[in-house]
Amino acid sequence: MPHHLMMSMSLQLFKKTTMTTPDLFTTMNMEPVRLQSFFNTTGISGKELKEATISATAQDALVLASITRLKQAGASDIWHDLSEAFLLTSVRRSLTALKDRGLVVKTSERKKGITKASEKVWKYVEQV
Repeated sequence: MPHHLMMSMSLQLFKKTTMTTPDLFTTMNMEPVRLQSFFNTTGISGKELKEATISATAQDALVLASITRLKQAGASDIWHDLSEAFLLTSVRRSLTALKDRGLVVKTSERKKGITKASEKVWKYVEQV
């Protein structure tokens, strides 16, 4: 199956995720701690807030899957690997959340990203 179709199907599956569905972190036998993945800067509430939180957590799982596969990449590489399914800034937010969790680290390397500006290269941290 072509990579872009697989990623599209994965994204559709994650969009249907509920808070009771095991996420990628649980599947990888990682500590079941919820990340602060969604930052409510617009003051939404209720169902809309729940959906936004689920979406951000699903994005984190997709970014984790991508960086695990790529081993080392810039945000633009991950964004492209995920078929540009969501905003580049969301990829960067996910990388920060994953860094806070100890799953990725910034390397000393930089490379040109999609905007032609230099961006940081991130590396997946193998879990023991």
